[in-house]
Amino acid sequence: RAYLLGGPGAGKTSFAYYYWLVRNKGRFVSVNLSAEATGDKAAIKSLLCGHVSGAFPGAGARTGSFLHARDGVCFIDEAHGVTGPVMEVLMEALDNGQYLPYGASAKQPIHCAILFASNRSWETLQNSVNLDEFTCMGAAILEVPEMHKREEDMIAVIATTLARLGAKCGSWKAPLGLTEGGWKAIRDCRWHGNVRSLTRVLEAAFVDTASVGGGELIQAEEIENGIKLWEPKTHHSHKIYAAA
Repeated sequence: RAYLLGGPGAGKTSFAYYYWLVRNKGRFVSVNLSAEATGDKAAIKSLLCGHVSGAFPGAGARTGSFLHARDGVCFIDEAHGVTGPVMEVLMEALDNGQYLPYGASAKQPIHCAILFASNRSWETLQNSVNLDEFTCMGAAILEVPEMHKREEDMIAVIATTLARLGAKCGSWKAPLGLTEGGWKAIRDCRWHGNVRSLTRVLEAAFVDTASVGGGELIQAEEIENGIKLWEPKTHHSHKIYAAA
């Protein structure tokens, strides 16, 4: 087990998927706990552990995420949502490496790797659950560095985003790159939202430039306007996010 820690949009899902490719076994199964945490323990148990036919009225058998991943990777995203019924199910499974499908009479071993991921700070995670629960969730802590520390990745995001947007242009003349000032504005930005924020800023700047025939290069002004919209320097959420 491992815990991936990084800010929103830092690339934790891509990191987990790459690990699955290198592992070259089983399936990659992603579970977003913010979307799935309903407070219903039976539903969460069915999602992760599966259930047998007849477990509840009208139920057919269901393969849970642990079994569906087989020897691959079960990626549990938004793991700061692991509380209440979700934590109860995970504690049962992680404590001895076995899980019990809902309605079944025998446990099954967990064969997949389990990767947790959260955009919360480590302190926030520690304070959200008790110590016994906390120590069951991961054996290794892997920090995914934020975008402002990864200049080569910024260049790659800029190139692929502009190419994607340019391919869809009809009557507009698509800008092909950035001015030196535009690139400096991107390099100097903190990027709390990482790849997601950078992509939104580029999209806004692209439209502002192309829609008025602004030329082949996006100017610093368009980048700075996009940053004001999508990457505010101060925001209440900055305190709870990870800063790897």
